[in-house]
Amino acid sequence: MPHALHEQTFASVNAVVRRLRPRPEFILFPGDEIIGLVPDAATLRKQWRHWLDTEMGWLDRTKTPIWHATGNHTTYDTMSEAVFREVLGLPGNGPPDQIGLSYFVRRDDLLMVFVNSFRRLGPHTSD
Repeated sequence: MPHALHEQTFASVNAVVRRLRPRPEFILFPGDEIIGLVPDAATLRKQWRHWLDTEMGWLDRTKTPIWHATGNHTTYDTMSEAVFREVLGLPGNGPPDQIGLSYFVRRDDLLMVFVNSFRRLGPHTSD
């Protein structure tokens, strides 16, 4: 996010990844791409749009897919889980109550499994 605590660090990491040759076949992002932790979906979507369009705008996701894991800044309540699913459009092959949060990706003989470790047990509330 503009002027956020880790903006320069993230830009430095991106600069290194952009120079890699050969380019990575895919990128795994372990969560907390955005600041998150806001109470409304519109603000959260704006953070995601900035991250996807500005901070990661250099990445051609058709050539180098990026797979995301949930994080405490990105999936902290029911609303944020819904925005995470909507904005990232990750595979829907996880457990029925975790679609778009827990999923797997197979690339040739590599199997990557992403587990939503923030899964809340019991009925969802607006936390």
